[in-house]
Amino acid sequence: MKQKSVGLFTILLATVAIGIIMSASTGYAADIPKSFPTSVKWMVEDIHKPPLNQTFYCGCAFKDNKSVDYSDCDYQPVNINGTRANRIEAEHAMPAVMLGGGLMCWGDTRKDIPACYESDGDLLSSRACCEKTNMIYERAQNDLVNLVPAIGELNNLRSDKLFSNIHGEGRDFGSCDVEVNQEYVEVRDVMRGDVARIFLYMLDAYSLPLDIVISDKELMHLYYWDLKDPVSDDERLRNQRICEKQGSGNHYVGECE
Repeated sequence: MKQKSVGLFTILLATVAIGIIMSASTGYAADIPKSFPTSVKWMVEDIHKPPLNQTFYCGCAFKDNKSVDYSDCDYQPVNINGTRANRIEAEHAMPAVMLGGGLMCWGDTRKDIPACYESDGDLLSSRACCEKTNMIYERAQNDLVNLVPAIGELNNLRSDKLFSNIHGEGRDFGSCDVEVNQEYVEVRDVMRGDVARIFLYMLDAYSLPLDIVISDKELMHLYYWDLKDPVSDDERLRNQRICEKQGSGNHYVGECE
């Protein structure tokens, strides 16, 4: 038990030190929202306002109230009566489990953290525990660079799967060019570079303090997508809006003006 405490203390010191360095030298930790609801609000109202009010996977238009307009994208819901099929949600391009999976506040080990219990003794979820106890995780979770608007149903089906190529061109969602299998999600060609650059940014910004693990094969795949799908004007506009809201953006897309 004593050994675990020393290890945790060392990790906390390293996390704080890296956070200070990041804040001072790179601006990654600039004015990132302090809460996830604030990040969602900014994503919808400020970052993805017209002309960027389209879902990440399917390009479906959405309104300020987060309702989806299927008229111009021919998306076919899996569950037509499901609430999540008709609303926009904030999708973490790099899933939350990648951000927190290497931390003590995630999974069964969070049981050893007193702060991860509610007043009635109930154990907080992994995500809530990390939000409460790890400042760097909280920043990573709320970073606008990593949040994209997605139809809730697809957000749920994607879960924490990584992005990759999937053989075959099955269309389970009407004309929406997205495939989901047991392991991976494949996005339309024009969004692959966007995905890659978000992941590369998140790895640069948070991989050390959060112990984010990615294989060499997956990393090379990201570099390939980045090369094949160059930065678009919409991506530059999105990045500039992020710069204006949180004081920092994705340097793989461009520098803040």
